[in-house]
Amino acid sequence: MKSSNLILKLRKKMSQYRIIISTLIAYAFYWIIESLIDTYIFQFDTSLVNNFIFFDVHEIWMRILIFSLFMFIGMTAQIIIGRREKVELKLKQAENELRTLNDELELKINERTLALGERVKELTCLYNISQLAEKKDISIKGLLTESLNLIRPAW
Repeated sequence: MKSSNLILKLRKKMSQYRIIISTLIAYAFYWIIESLIDTYIFQFDTSLVNNFIFFDVHEIWMRILIFSLFMFIGMTAQIIIGRREKVELKLKQAENELRTLNDELELKINERTLALGERVKELTCLYNISQLAEKKDISIKGLLTESLNLIRPAW
């Protein structure tokens, strides 16, 4: 169980530094290719081992400079990717919060729409009853009967 936890932690650390590790691997390939080119194209009289392991001050300076450039680019890329991942995570959290708020607002809008629909029915009923009351040729019994007919759908 401890070994699996250790492996998971190691994988997590490796994934955090994957670009820097890739940079080191790319630099190792650069070193080998540069040694091969220097041996077989520019210096025919030296061996590959001598050119790969033992080299002059100019070669050391150039390789240190190239190594620094590789590391700078790798670390910068790692920082940028790390920041992007954090921003993406915050963006997903904000999106989830907005979806939740949107759902809550939709529920409130639906509730208010139903309440307003009921209020419209009530007001329509009152308006129709007032229209009935303005009629001069209607009897009280007819007014009450028609009022009851108007109240039923509004209830």
